[in-house]
Amino acid sequence: MSDAASKNVAKGRIAKRLILAMVLSSSLITAVTTAFQLFFDYRRGVSNIEQSFSLVEWSYLDGLTNSMWSFDDAQINFLMAGMAKMPDMEFITIKIDGTTKWSVGQRVSENILSSEYPMRVNYRGEQWTIGHLTVVASLTSIFERLEQDVVVILISNGVKTFFVVGFVFIVFHRMVTRRLGHLLSRIKRFDLEAAATSGLPNIPTAVGKNPDEIDEIGIALRDMQGDLLDNPSLRAATGASTQPCHG
Repeated sequence: MSDAASKNVAKGRIAKRLILAMVLSSSLITAVTTAFQLFFDYRRGVSNIEQSFSLVEWSYLDGLTNSMWSFDDAQINFLMAGMAKMPDMEFITIKIDGTTKWSVGQRVSENILSSEYPMRVNYRGEQWTIGHLTVVASLTSIFERLEQDVVVILISNGVKTFFVVGFVFIVFHRMVTRRLGHLLSRIKRFDLEAAATSGLPNIPTAVGKNPDEIDEIGIALRDMQGDLLDNPSLRAATGASTQPCHG
């Protein structure tokens, strides 16, 4: 057995490769699951804004239209103030013939969702459009929440991966690397001449009644060494080498 092979086992290169594979696979899985989670969180936030828009259409639009028709400024301001308290709502305006007559809030965000509703009344059998209601919701808070989620997910998965990889490294070292090192050491120390006189050393097995794969390798190694000792030509060569020379 070469010294390079022994050094590889001693350094635990198999364990290091296993850890590298685990870290890479864990990172890939984390990236994919995080992307899906962020996408669904984004869609949930957008859905909440769309529900607010639906609430404006079905609960506020008629009241605002009737208040405009009756010139009730106080009621208009009251209803618009209530709309402004909805989550992520940023700016609300009512325009008449393109001119802003009432507004609440201020449009400052670049990433927004908006919706516009015509304000119609029926008068003398005809439908009149007396204005347009526009509501603007900001996506900024949604993106901020997503950024916070990314940080939390990455930190939690990093800590989890660290402990899992450390645990696997310890277990792998105890169950595989250390035992392979013992086998390699036994192979390097095997001496056919010494074994012919003292016999083969016992092969220790893992804890438990059933031998595992490494135990099977050790048993096969011992059988191979036994076959070498049983070989007549080798035994003769060994015996000849052990006989003293007489002048």
